[in-house]
Amino acid sequence: MIDINKMRRLAQAATPGPWVAAGPSFGESLPKYLNEVAVDREGDEDDGYSICNAPIGLNEECSDDMAFIAEANPLTIEELLDRLEAAEKSRDDLLAGLGEWLDKTKWVQQGVNEGTISAKYLGLHRADVMSSLLGEAEKARDALRAEITAMERQRPVRFVFKSDELDEQIKLATDPIWAEAFDVPEGMVPLYALPGAQPAPGAPWVSLAERMPNPDKHDRVLIYTEGYDFGGEQVFDVKAEALNECRYIDPDEQPETCKAASHWMPHPRNVIFDYAARYAQPAPSVPDVDALAQFIREIDGAHQLGAGVLAERIVEWLAAPEAKP
Repeated sequence: MIDINKMRRLAQAATPGPWVAAGPSFGESLPKYLNEVAVDREGDEDDGYSICNAPIGLNEECSDDMAFIAEANPLTIEELLDRLEAAEKSRDDLLAGLGEWLDKTKWVQQGVNEGTISAKYLGLHRADVMSSLLGEAEKARDALRAEITAMERQRPVRFVFKSDELDEQIKLATDPIWAEAFDVPEGMVPLYALPGAQPAPGAPWVSLAERMPNPDKHDRVLIYTEGYDFGGEQVFDVKAEALNECRYIDPDEQPETCKAASHWMPHPRNVIFDYAARYAQPAPSVPDVDALAQFIREIDGAHQLGAGVLAERIVEWLAAPEAKP
């Protein structure tokens, strides 16, 4: 390994250059060989001062050595040392930058390997990736809000109101046709389908003339007596088998409400409207992307924090009330 400091001390202590290799020409325009290295400073008192000579009898053999020594003068050595130090500094800076880049992109690489982050973010700074991910989250949130708004503009697929009985969560569910035609009790909750979605299978009223309920699938059903009312009521909760008049020996034994029934629908207890619960929750709060980017610039503008420290600071910032949008 080169001892740069030692080489510089030796170069500075040597006779200053430039140096030149010389030798006898024997009447020719160029020397026949080089057998001496001397100081080449015209007008200086040291001009022509001999630095070294070839051993006696080895003039021609040492000609190349004299040429090399002349070129390796102190000025040349110091310039080479300056270049070497500059190159090593550049190398160290690049290695430090590479280490910082690897530190700041390690979690991105890990996320890509785990499938939680898209491969398009490979090589990007974590702050840029987080800003982009938050931007995508905001777009998804806005799209969800627009979807909910469009959903609520539609005609509800069901109306549900709750019973006071603790053992009966849902008392009645009807389709919009029934709700619009009759007086719906106050407090009834509308249920919506996603925009463009079809109602849940079996949810609309089914004409008894088209299809009877299967008692094996529907123990109890709701019936609607179109054109008839019983004390002002037209919707009743009955056993599905009660709609089949053939099961009665005496037709008079069949309940009047079942005789007058025109339509039926599955009992609300057997129909799950999970989309109502799903979209009843408020959209998640997403921090402002510009605010987050500004926060990262303030605490790690020079990119000196480690990945763990920066992550902890961001979590603390997100938990603070002022971080909310």
